[in-house]
Amino acid sequence: MKKLITLLFALASVQLTAQCPDCTPDETCQGDGLFPAICPEILPDATAGAYYETVLTFNLPSNVVDPDTQLEVELQEVVVTGVSGIPFGVTYETNSPGGVYFPSQGDNYGCATICGTPLIPGLYDVIISVDVTIVAFGIEQSVSETFPLPLTVLPGEGGNTSFSYDNLFGCGEVTTTFSASIDGSPGVTSYVWDFANGNIGNVANPPAQTYDQPGDYVVTLETIIEDYTLNTVVVDQLASGWGGDVEELSEALFNPDPYFVIIDGGGGAVYTSSQVNDVNSASWNNIGLVLNNPPYSIAIYDQDNGGLFGSEDDFLGSTSFDLVTGIASWASGDTQGSVSISLEVSNVFNDEETVQVFPFPNAEFTYLEDINVLDYDDETLDFFTWTLFGDTIQEGVQDSLVLMAPGIYQCSVTSVFGCFDTSSTFTLCPDVALNYLPAIDLITAEEGFESYQWFFNGLPLDGATNPSVDASEPGNYALTITTDYGCEVTSEVLTVSVGIDSEQEVTDLTVYPNPASDIIRLDLPALGGDLQIFDMSGRVVFSAVQNDPKPSIDVRAWEGGVYLLIYTHSKGSSTQKLLVTR
Repeated sequence: MKKLITLLFALASVQLTAQCPDCTPDETCQGDGLFPAICPEILPDATAGAYYETVLTFNLPSNVVDPDTQLEVELQEVVVTGVSGIPFGVTYETNSPGGVYFPSQGDNYGCATICGTPLIPGLYDVIISVDVTIVAFGIEQSVSETFPLPLTVLPGEGGNTSFSYDNLFGCGEVTTTFSASIDGSPGVTSYVWDFANGNIGNVANPPAQTYDQPGDYVVTLETIIEDYTLNTVVVDQLASGWGGDVEELSEALFNPDPYFVIIDGGGGAVYTSSQVNDVNSASWNNIGLVLNNPPYSIAIYDQDNGGLFGSEDDFLGSTSFDLVTGIASWASGDTQGSVSISLEVSNVFNDEETVQVFPFPNAEFTYLEDINVLDYDDETLDFFTWTLFGDTIQEGVQDSLVLMAPGIYQCSVTSVFGCFDTSSTFTLCPDVALNYLPAIDLITAEEGFESYQWFFNGLPLDGATNPSVDASEPGNYALTITTDYGCEVTSEVLTVSVGIDSEQEVTDLTVYPNPASDIIRLDLPALGGDLQIFDMSGRVVFSAVQNDPKPSIDVRAWEGGVYLLIYTHSKGSSTQKLLVTR
């Protein structure tokens, strides 16, 4: 745990202490002139492991047009409240302290620099969140807006002296391709890989390596260069034709003085041996000539004195030889011999790189049923995007969500390492409340569910598939509903008995005219009561607290039919039926 806390502190410090350069707004950013705009709309691509820097410009006109109402309003203040969804290792800084701008006072352009070194490749949705204060008809209002900006972080490529790689960081699992950079040809190059995942290798371009567990993997490569080295040259036999010179008047009386010359692939003499005097065969040891420019050949000569009374050296033959280890014989006419070649280590290179696999976040939340809350208890999670039916309802650092409405909930989480995942869906089913209207023998439920089925004394009622049901017969009523998002819920049982509680029912509520077609007037038994009017389906068409003893109500927009008025007040409740004609 201490190690984790230390790591989290270190990571947090990286992000908190990062500082971006100052920016200058691009005043060619105009948007559509109707609403604040951000340029560019798509961020330039970044590369994992490489420093990234780009400037966002905010176009903030003094007067804007609301795209929904087409109402022109004054843009008084804009506050950049946050930038979310940026890759780990990247931060931002606005050119105004606190990200506060006053368009009505001439701050019509602002900017922010996004900078840092992203570590993990992927597709990111960078969200710019702002609070906007507008003034319309002299009334100040505040609204919140978000601007999504896509950002692609490409896999990074890097390397050291010995090898290159294409990806060193990732979430949950990382696959990396390595390639050796050193080739000691024409010498022999050997590779000793240790990929730190249980695999080793000995070729320049090994198969891609996968790291499927969180942790740090130190990949090492030892590159060994061995050069072909000429160690020994032996001349076993020399061809004739070297005698008859001033120095050697007769081959019968004298012996030659042999030496050899090594010629490389460029045609240049790269090595000339010492001569051995007065012999027909000779050997030269411990030569130590590195053969790094093939093909090579050897030429044999007899040394003469040259000069005024001498003669030129006698050429006794030449031949090429291959770069193979061991002793290889050669012959050029009657001149014969051998060379001895070995491989000698000339250079050794050692390099390493660390592959980092960050833990994949656990996106699954806990449902706290007693308080109706979805909750996370994971210190490694840093950012949360909560959705209802796929629409964002809350995002930021809040690790819990109070469920205010039934539906399908989900959350996308981002860890402190920049890794993200999405939870499974959670379905909150609605409560089914029954409303009994005894005056019209009706039980109603909320409208809008996919299907309804009423039950009476435990048995389904044929044809009772509407939001209301006739309850004129005493007994036990219940309702099962389904939703279009997979819920099936049954209400509590409502028991209907005969009669109305006379102590609670006061009938001194007068409605006139009745029937009515336009305006009705009421005489109320008490003030400060709650008046509700229901249609025959149980839907509330009017509801208000009444402080006027003789209120008037306009019913001209109502459909023709019977309505029930229920007035609940300090003396009890009063009911009355109303017929609206058309």
